[in-house]
Parts: sequence; C-alpha cells; structure tokens
Amino acid sequence: MKRQILSIITLITLSPAIAQTSKKKPLQTQNKTIVKAKEPVSIPSKSNTMPLETTSVATKSVFQKIKDSPFDLTFNFQTATKRDGLNKIEGYDQTNRMFMSYKLSPKDKIKTEIRTIHSKLNNSEMVNSVNRTTAKYTRSSIMNQANHGVDLSASVEYRYLPDRNVRIKNHRYSHVRLGPTLARSWGNIAADGGVFYTFFQTNDQLKNRQTNSWYMPFTQSYKITDKLKTYILEEMTYTNTANNLSETLTLDLTAEAGYQFNPDFYLGFSVAGQPVLRTDKTEAKGWSKKLIYAVNFDLAVF
Repeated sequence: MKRQILSIITLITLSPAIAQTSKKKPLQTQNKTIVKAKEPVSIPSKSNTMPLETTSVATKSVFQKIKDSPFDLTFNFQTATKRDGLNKIEGYDQTNRMFMSYKLSPKDKIKTEIRTIHSKLNNSEMVNSVNRTTAKYTRSSIMNQANHGVDLSASVEYRYLPDRNVRIKNHRYSHVRLGPTLARSWGNIAADGGVFYTFFQTNDQLKNRQTNSWYMPFTQSYKITDKLKTYILEEMTYTNTANNLSETLTLDLTAEAGYQFNPDFYLGFSVAGQPVLRTDKTEAKGWSKKLIYAVNFDLAVF
C-alpha cells in the first residue's frame, strides 16, 4: 500500500517536467523547420546576379555589332569576256575587288580597295595580277539637294600599282586623283557627274610618257522597282603627255541592269564598249565589234 502511494506521488511530481519536456521538442523541431524554409528564400535570383545590360549585350552577336559599327566590308566579283587579236571572244577576265571603309563622321569616310585580275585567253596559262590598291577620302554633304538643289561631295585618292608588269605597261607606278561630284534625283530617276584631275607618278623618262589626265564620269540610273535597277555610265578621259604628242581622248560606255536581292547581295549584267579612241586626231573604228559582256555581283559582309 505504501509502495503504491509512493509511486503515485512520484508520478505526480515528475509530470510537470515530462510535460515541459514534451512541449520543448516541437519548438525545437519548428525552429529547425523555419531555418530550412529560409534557405531557398536566401538564394539570389538571376535578375540580381546578371544585370539587364549584360544580358542584352550577351544576346547581341559580335557579327551584328560589327554591322552596326562605322566599319564596312564589301566584295565585288566580275567575270567579263576577253577578246583576242581578231576580236573573237576567246577567254575571260575575272576581277575581284575588296572594299573596306570606315566612317570618321556622318560626312567623312575613308575607303580602301584591293583589286586582283585573273586573265585566261585561249589555251594559254592563267595570268594573275594584284592590279591595284587604292586609298580614298570622301567628304559628302558639302551641299544637299534639300537646301541647295543638288548634292555635292569631294574626294581625293591615291592609287598604287603593285604588279611590276602593270607598272611597266602603263609607264607609272601610282597616281593621285581629286575632284568634286554633283548628284541629283527625281523620284526613280537619278544622275551624277564628276570632274577629276589625275597626276601620274611615272617610272621612266619617255618623251611621250603620260603626265596627267582629266577624268569625267557621268551616270544616269532608273529604278524600275525597289529592287530592279538600270543605269548607263559614260566615262571620258583626256590624257596629256610630256611632249604633248600621242595625247589620248577616250569615251567608254557601260549599260547595266541589276537586281538587289537584299541589302547585302546584288547581281548585275552589263555590256561595255569604247566608241571613241582618239590619238592625235586618229580615231579607231569598229568599236561595236569589241563589246565586252560581263556579270558581276556585290556582297556586303558588314
């Protein structure tokens, strides 16, 4: 009996401690749960680690950034018929041009050209030549059509002939050309013309060597559609010599029709001839039998 009473008293005495212990355990578990719940909340989001500016730059390709820059790279490829001594088409000339330009400002631009020519006639071997290199500076919008009725620009260029055979044939190794260009448009019709003075840097002392020339190109174009275009180019050149003999007047004509597939690709077909070739009042005839037919396309890389 006494033992039962002691057991009951002991149980009553320990009950508050047991109850207190049982209440603390859920609180400890709850605290742990709260800590675990906070862990994912503390993980930073992507918007916090990567700025929007960095994201936009990363998504923009390097190629597109170059296209948007002041730097331009364009290629022109032309395949033209080549005639032999009897004026028969017996071969071709493949002319490749690479143009690189950079806009110094909205009105100022520098442009370089590297030209190679690969000639094939009959069964002869291919003749390859780095025909010329050019560096050109252009100042545009000196006058504009909106305010002055015409667009006026001016340019100066230096042209060098890297190929020794070309230098020997032309009796010079380079020249400097400068002059203005006027242009105007009337809806789908446009025209431009220029007058350029050229000073030759000769490589010999021949009495009849060419010393300078006047070059006058004129172009008229008509846009049939937004992508289909035709134009006619007249090029007149008068060349002076050291002894004022064997001076030459030439007139070259070119007619072309072309299609602009997109802003980066153009394909054209042309025919060219030289109706005037005069040397000391002697005129060469039969120019219509010497026509040159060509196909060319332009490719803008950026």
